[in-house]
Formats: sequence, C-alpha cells, structure tokens
Amino acid sequence: MIEKLTTIHTEAVLELLVKYPAENVFLIGDVEVYGFHDPIQDVWGQFEDGKLIAILLRYDRNFIPYSERTYDVDGFARIINDYDGAIEVSGLAHVVEPLLPLMKRRVKKHSET
Repeated sequence: MIEKLTTIHTEAVLELLVKYPAENVFLIGDVEVYGFHDPIQDVWGQFEDGKLIAILLRYDRNFIPYSERTYDVDGFARIINDYDGAIEVSGLAHVVEPLLPLMKRRVKKHSET
C-alpha cells in the first residue's frame, strides 16, 4: 500500500534511509530540511505489514525512489506519470531502472546517484 507521508512518519522514513546514509544523502537532507508539508516536495511511502519498505520523494520536479528490496514499481510510476510538467528521475540504478520503461512521458533528465 502506497500513501502520502506526513510528519508522523518521520521516524520510519529516517530509520529506512539512515542504513545507507551516503546513498540517501539527498533524501535524508530533503526530509530533514523541508519535512512533509513544504510545497517544494511530496513524500510517499509503501508499507508492507505496517512497515515502511519504500519511499518516493518529489523535490520540485525531481523524483527520487528508494527501497532496499522489490517495491511497487507500478504504483510509483503512476504517481510520477500523474505529475504535471517536466520531470527528472534520479536515484540508485537498481531502484530507478525498473521505473523508466513505465514512464508514459519523457523524462527530462535521469541521474544515477
């Protein structure tokens, strides 16, 4: 199940991300600085058995997915495809690559972090 996250999810988000702080430096920084209510970003999470297993963060027009395992690629792709305007997708290759074939629009930029 994917849902939009709020401040009540901060601990779960950081718990997932801090296991690999170098790989998640942008995600961690954006959550710490902008939180969940700044219009510059949105954060969604996928839960399985009540545990957060994947995150999709939109900062401006850049979407950054993260998960340590398989995640709901179709669900994340729907969120990205529903965004109005140009998009960028960045993140770890093994997380981003399954998303790219599902993009129903041109990805302006794809960055591997």
